[in-house]
Amino acid sequence: MGNNKSDYILAKFDVGGIQDYIFATNRLRENAGASYQVTRIMEEFLLESFREAADEENVEVLLDWKLADRLRLPQDERMM
Repeated sequence: MGNNKSDYILAKFDVGGIQDYIFATNRLRENAGASYQVTRIMEEFLLESFREAADEENVEVLLDWKLADRLRLPQDERMM
């Protein structure tokens, strides 16, 4: 990707598929800990990694996927 303002990447990260693995046993304490770790990875470490990469590449990254209404691509006449 170059410095062209109309270069976009849309990414979706879903960890719902590991819930069966996390809750496959009756070990509540371990399950809660694993669930907490997944939440921290998604809400803290992954976001910080994106911020660092964006700073290094001097690009803008939209990170707040909890507010779907705000996740709209800028208007660009070249996009259909």
